[in-house]
Amino acid sequence: PVSTQVTPAATGDVAAYRMCFFIGQEHQANPAQPSDSAVFIEERPATNIFTRTVGGYLDSDDNSRWLAEAATVRGFLDSMGESYDTNTMWWVGYDAPWKFWSRRNEVWFKKN
Repeated sequence: PVSTQVTPAATGDVAAYRMCFFIGQEHQANPAQPSDSAVFIEERPATNIFTRTVGGYLDSDDNSRWLAEAATVRGFLDSMGESYDTNTMWWVGYDAPWKFWSRRNEVWFKKN
């Protein structure tokens, strides 16, 4: 999957993005080192997340559907009294850009 770490803005839009790519098991022991200082390799610890699967083609140029889905997840979590990180969310895509049907996307929030 391609996961995008999203920092929400106080206005309800997005303040910052950070795009993350999975390095396959066969390359994890000795991954190629980035040549650009803005690109880095980060090892993430095991984490518990709350997620919602979202179908369809979510446009990266228009955040409105991602933000609406995130608001739905927040509503569910708040109504159940769950504790989660409200400072960051993740937008995750599992499909190639040229796949138009039966797409799988997810919205993630990290469980506290």
